[in-house]
Amino acid sequence: MNMDEIYGLKLNSQFLDKLNYETKDWIAKAMINCIISDKGIEKSEIHYLDDALSLIKEDEQRKEILNHAINRKQIELNNLITDQNYHGHILFYLAMLITADVKVKVSEFKYLQYISGKLGFKKDSAKIVMDWAHKLVQLKKRRDKTIQTIKSNKPFYS
Repeated sequence: MNMDEIYGLKLNSQFLDKLNYETKDWIAKAMINCIISDKGIEKSEIHYLDDALSLIKEDEQRKEILNHAINRKQIELNNLITDQNYHGHILFYLAMLITADVKVKVSEFKYLQYISGKLGFKKDSAKIVMDWAHKLVQLKKRRDKTIQTIKSNKPFYS
């Protein structure tokens, strides 16, 4: 098991159960678009790709969305008007997805601004959310460094 799998951000099944299919479909497409917004798919983003595909019920649509990811072709998104109580959670989740590879490119940030508008938020909401996600990335780096440091210590049992 890879350590990123322990700490990886996953969509909670209880949260997903509250959403209608239109919202799940929209999230899946937004996830794919976030993953490819930097023109590449990093190893740390593969499980997000799997999660996005798992939200889609129909095999044909799943293949179509996967084809978009493989060809790095953005999927057109409409404004999301369903499940509005959860739009903030969705925006934070997508920001975490964007920071999964520990670096954020301008294209990714611009895409988060676009997503913010599609969720009904102002563009500056994306900056606030991205600042939060960036701080979490910094904490992840510190955690990883700390783990490496304590791994090199001799065991001491009390």
